[in-house]
Amino acid sequence: MATNTLGIIGKGHLVANFFDYLVNSYGEKNTQIFFEGVHRILFLNHGYETTHFFKQSKGYQRLESTLSAINGINKNISLDVVDSFKSLVINSDVVLDAAGGYISRHDQKGGENLYSLFRFGHAKSVAQNGETPSLIDDYKVYSNRFLDTERVDKGRVVMTRNEFEEQWNLSLHIIEAVAKVDELLRTDLSTGIVENSSRSAIGFRMYTEFPFTASMMRERGQQMQRIISSGYADLPTYLIVVNEPCMAANLFTAQCPSIALRTVACTGFDRERLEHVLNDEYALLKEQKGYKDYTLMVSLGGFHDTEMMIPLILPQQGDSEKVLAKIFDGLNYDLAYEFLKRETGAYYINPNHDTKLSDEQVSRHLVRTISSALQSRGKTLSIYPSLIERSLSNGYYHDVVEGDRGMFLVGDHRFMNGRVKIYG
Repeated sequence: MATNTLGIIGKGHLVANFFDYLVNSYGEKNTQIFFEGVHRILFLNHGYETTHFFKQSKGYQRLESTLSAINGINKNISLDVVDSFKSLVINSDVVLDAAGGYISRHDQKGGENLYSLFRFGHAKSVAQNGETPSLIDDYKVYSNRFLDTERVDKGRVVMTRNEFEEQWNLSLHIIEAVAKVDELLRTDLSTGIVENSSRSAIGFRMYTEFPFTASMMRERGQQMQRIISSGYADLPTYLIVVNEPCMAANLFTAQCPSIALRTVACTGFDRERLEHVLNDEYALLKEQKGYKDYTLMVSLGGFHDTEMMIPLILPQQGDSEKVLAKIFDGLNYDLAYEFLKRETGAYYINPNHDTKLSDEQVSRHLVRTISSALQSRGKTLSIYPSLIERSLSNGYYHDVVEGDRGMFLVGDHRFMNGRVKIYG
């Protein structure tokens, strides 16, 4: 495979775990494919006055240290920083967008949520009425955060009051729009009565994550459109992992429709996690039926949200459905489906879920997605992963109504020449 450049936006928890995984998974097939193809990792200076300050930040310093460990066991992969989104795009074969919007959730002691707008969204996510959000109070929280020189890196860019207000108003508008849809979903259309529930009908990331990322994703989509309008055509595959990935991808590509087929909302972690809990739940049953080592496989489809994503249990590739029929003989298959539906979003609100395992599953799927996208570059007749391998599972662009604007929904896919191709 030819050498390639991986562009990255963000240097937080997800990216740090991704780098750690590359070290810890050395020797695995997909990690080897990654190492064979990537010769440079390029970061975007995101949120700092200069690249010098970005390189001096705690997050980047940690990544440099991990990269040294990678080079120690494999080869030289260069690491550098660019100052503009355009430079990142035109110099990258694949871009990993892992930088969401700034959200102030906790005070210095890790206690009370501080942004009134975050509290407002969180209350809506559990079908409750929260306090009236205050722009003035939230800007004080934001600006005071950057006065703490012990916790904040030097050279951070701080938004002006007008910039903050523009983002804040968009976040509020999205929270209110989501709440209206949420209420509609909980309304009995025959009576007009809204279900009184302890939870919303929409996953809470749509209330407490996506609204704060929307302004940034819209801006990046506009920047991408300007790059294409300037005549640049050799576009990278664009992978989005910020919450919520499918909605972020919808907003990003709405500004730049021609990037849609090269854009992926990375949601494959869900499939891997659900398969893990499903096989744990039915381990005894599989053993009793003589299929102890058989792996029940899951496929996902639909809108990427707790209540609207549909899980399916599938036989292994090449198997007939007879194996599943034998395992579930005498049992209500619907119970397995209901179990998966509950688990679709349960890990996110379960304080006892295995965070380390979740981080590993996210990184593993990212490595496979990135490696497949890189392998496919310049290949117009081959698909990656190959048909003898299992497909990827992510959010990608679907033509919902022919001739009209589509949207990003979850499904199985592969890559051809950097573009998403739908192969099961």
